[in-house]
Amino acid sequence: KNSRRNGFWTCGGILTNVSKWREYYESNTDGGTLTEMKLRDEVEKIKDNGYNEANAEAKLCQDIVLKAISESGMGENTTIKGGVVMRNISQNARRATQDLDLDFIRYSISDNSIERFISKLNCLHGLNISKKGSITELNQQDYKGKRVFLKVEDNDGTELSLKMDIGVHSDLSLQITI
Repeated sequence: KNSRRNGFWTCGGILTNVSKWREYYESNTDGGTLTEMKLRDEVEKIKDNGYNEANAEAKLCQDIVLKAISESGMGENTTIKGGVVMRNISQNARRATQDLDLDFIRYSISDNSIERFISKLNCLHGLNISKKGSITELNQQDYKGKRVFLKVEDNDGTELSLKMDIGVHSDLSLQITI
């Protein structure tokens, strides 16, 4: 059952409030702020915590996009799911995932809406988030959605990529409980 409780969207009992991701990330950096980072330096810090290069880059991109979702105001229309949630719960580098799975809530997954969503993510000083390539349809047995690759770039020109799969939350009768 999905509901909204204390500012959190729950999906199958997993709390998924993107505002809390920002607090988590900021409490887990050495006093640095996510908006003024050098991507290469941050990847090295993540690798020091047991991640390999590819997983460290993916984790950094995920954290950046999650902060951008929170800062842009799109958190009310977004539920985080999948491996990113499990990694955060377990705090285990072995649970690393290289993509970001989202569901939109009361927000269209048309290509134009996804492009608008991505443009709103450009709200972090010193970082540019953009679409890389085209948006593709995902038609799996129990899931219909879209896939888009994002490019995250810092002021030094360092570029990282992230695969993002977007679905639409199918239960629009979400209950609000406080």
